[in-house]
Amino acid sequence: MAANHHEKLDGSGYPRSLAAEELDLPMRVLSVADVYEALTAERPYRAAIPVEEALAIIGREVPKRLDADVLKALEDYLGRSPTGSGSDRLLLSHA
Repeated sequence: MAANHHEKLDGSGYPRSLAAEELDLPMRVLSVADVYEALTAERPYRAAIPVEEALAIIGREVPKRLDADVLKALEDYLGRSPTGSGSDRLLLSHA
């Protein structure tokens, strides 16, 4: 699963160019989490991007490259969704 964290729904990711139907929920979650962490983390070459801006950047990749439901769960978890209620929304099923 970890090896697929750069895969995108439209098949443009790497290393295997997997498409949406080949990406299960854990892979989709890891992809969004990886982008969010990369944007919001302090880097030696730039300051951390604010949460709202990071969510907007990720949102521009939905639904073509990143999963809309996973972004919604992240927004809800962070309390940034108009309908979100906090951390209880990130309880994703493994079924």
